Amino acid sequence: MDEPGIDRGHDFLARPHAFGERHHRTNRWLPFAPLAGLIGIMVATLIYPPLDRASFVMPLLLLFIACTFLLAQVQKKQRRGDDVSAFFPVTTWLAWAPVCVALIVLANGALDRNPVDSHPEVITQKLVRRGKSNSYYFQTPSWRPNHSFEELQVPYRVFTQFQTNDRIIVEVHRGAFGIPWLGAIQKTHN
Repeated sequence: MDEPGIDRGHDFLARPHAFGERHHRTNRWLPFAPLAGLIGIMVATLIYPPLDRASFVMPLLLLFIACTFLLAQVQKKQRRGDDVSAFFPVTTWLAWAPVCVALIVLANGALDRNPVDSHPEVITQKLVRRGKSNSYYFQTPSWRPNHSFEELQVPYRVFTQFQTNDRIIVEVHRGAFGIPWLGAIQKTHN
């Protein structure tokens, strides 16, 4: 028979609580959800790169940081024996949000049956952004209203196939959920 205030399956040093009171504990695997989501988002954006990748990835990185910080605070309070029930279910939803975003990006590309929009453009500039790993971009005039130019992130092998002033066709997919993503970039055949 269990004694009131002792949670036999968890921490014996936890502060006792009243009989019948539910003592909320975080699942030990919950902190891995944001990390799984971040990895999933990285994979999803490699497979179906959003047209506005930078404006897409930065908020998701901030979401990941917020999730990680909140989970660290909850775990710290829990180790001290504080009641963490006030943090739930919001913490659980926030922890799983990056996984949900990764699934949305994957589904947006995988379920996209819209016709592909082809845009004839000219490469006005080739850019290399250096960091822990290099990123490669083509800059072209924009086909979208309220945009003066497009910066298209491309793999290194594509980057080396083209030169400034090359005429190209940029394929843009509309996305099943309305998140446009970059398809193939090809030379025009004149």
